[in-house]
Amino acid sequence: MVMAPICQTPARTEAVGFAWPVARVSGKLVALKEGIEIDPWGAFLPLTPAVWLGLVLTLLALWIIVLAVDTYKTELAKPWYIRAADVFLQFIRILLVQGDNSSQNSVLTRYLFGSWACLVAVLIWSYNCNLIALLATRHIGLPIQSLQDLIDHPNMGLVLQKYSVFASAIEQAETGILKQVGALRKKGRLVFVERGSHQEGLDKYVSKGTHVFLTGHGNANEIVTQHYSKTGRCDLYIAKETILPYGCSYILKKGSPLLPAINYKLGLLENGGFLQGMGAKDAPVNASACKNAPNKITVMEAFSVASVQGMFIVLIVGLMFATISFFLELLVGRR
Repeated sequence: MVMAPICQTPARTEAVGFAWPVARVSGKLVALKEGIEIDPWGAFLPLTPAVWLGLVLTLLALWIIVLAVDTYKTELAKPWYIRAADVFLQFIRILLVQGDNSSQNSVLTRYLFGSWACLVAVLIWSYNCNLIALLATRHIGLPIQSLQDLIDHPNMGLVLQKYSVFASAIEQAETGILKQVGALRKKGRLVFVERGSHQEGLDKYVSKGTHVFLTGHGNANEIVTQHYSKTGRCDLYIAKETILPYGCSYILKKGSPLLPAINYKLGLLENGGFLQGMGAKDAPVNASACKNAPNKITVMEAFSVASVQGMFIVLIVGLMFATISFFLELLVGRR
């Protein structure tokens, strides 16, 4: 009987008998955070699809209502398509802050146009406030969050410990994403380090930002914690994806008569919370220091072209729409 917990894999299960799992291990990617970045498209963040959808639906609803309730004689004398175009352009004119000539309409119609103007004003004020806040925000890049991100990255490599369950699974995979990860070896992007010497892989590869390290979640937390204890910085992060979960337990000879009794005792220990308590007591110092480290920070510095280029794009697009609206008004007016 082996008393040290061994992770259960299909190949090992065929050779030996595993007792009730005393621990569960899943793979996590440990990577180096990128430097502070400016999000040039931050100006578009407040303009979510839900905002656009609500704006368009409100515009269409008010447009239909105005056409239905407007009884002003001058408007009714126009052809229906000219009248519909005039009303629609009036809404667009208010949206683009190009003035309002709804005084020629009925009182009810003016109330509807006024409601639209209030909605647009609130939207513009909210956008301005959000834009100012976003321009002062810097992002810390966390590019690798899954194995798929690793595969899609043009240069990022992977560090594995030799003979680990994760290395074996990747080397033996015949299909799926694990096979794609294994194919990185032909491109020189898959590196193996000796067991127990993961610090070498961290110092040589991960700390330079050229590779990520795949290891058990407990070891990943310990790596991040030790790095923080040494440097006082949360330069490393753990990716979100959980990879290849395994149950780990004691092993016995295949078909051992002791297995049922051991499973019974281990089940009692787990139900009593003893096994979970063992993991909590082994938590290293500073274990939670980097768990909620922010990936956005606020800075106080002068604006640069890179930080406001998205805002200029919004301005240019707005002017383009205003110009198109102007020529449409001229076209409709001539008719």
